[in-house]
Amino acid sequence: DNTASPSKIDPMMQKCWQDMFKGDTPDTVLQKCSAESFNCSFDQDSRLAIRNTQPWVRIHPVSGAEVWFNHINVLVKDSMVYDYERTAALWGGLRGLWPLAIGFYYPALFA
Repeated sequence: DNTASPSKIDPMMQKCWQDMFKGDTPDTVLQKCSAESFNCSFDQDSRLAIRNTQPWVRIHPVSGAEVWFNHINVLVKDSMVYDYERTAALWGGLRGLWPLAIGFYYPALFA
């Protein structure tokens, strides 16, 4: 969505494309998408669609190990709870209270 999206209020909403790609124009965003090898397009309502056509498994540049690399866990309730709890622990202190609160919010949302 564009900046009119309620994504800053509702954590279930995705980021607006301006925040995600740090760009204010569709052309700038499409250039950044291309540089990252994403297949992106805008619809008539200025909504950005991102199609990741990159391989699911990549070779780690240091270890040479195969690494599973995708977003299969994004917006999956159990994964979101873990991610927010982890962020709260990493941030710590008062700053960590917001992701901790969201971590408690999701189980109630999906109950």
